[in-house]
Amino acid sequence: MAISDGMKLTHLQDERFINEYADQIIGFGFSATTEAKIALTFGRDLVQIKHEVFKEAAPGTFQTIMTEEGFEVTRIDFATFTMSLDAAVRLRDLLNQMIENAGQVPQQ
Repeated sequence: MAISDGMKLTHLQDERFINEYADQIIGFGFSATTEAKIALTFGRDLVQIKHEVFKEAAPGTFQTIMTEEGFEVTRIDFATFTMSLDAAVRLRDLLNQMIENAGQVPQQ
């Protein structure tokens, strides 16, 4: 089948497809063989409150306060994507284009 102008490319979701909000990204480069690669891990931080402590605010009146031991911050990692440098360059270009077009209505 030949590709033609206006032809549609259907997207199918893999059974492992994830759809999560991620606001934390870490990345690093490495070389497993002769080809350099980049790995990006996407996640978000989560604050879990373990407990509060009652403190007497006035005689017979209490309020709760948060202490350093009363909560824990952890990072949930959703996915790590490893790609070639060529794919990383294409991703960079796509992100730059999307950032430039942010807030604009997509053309039909």
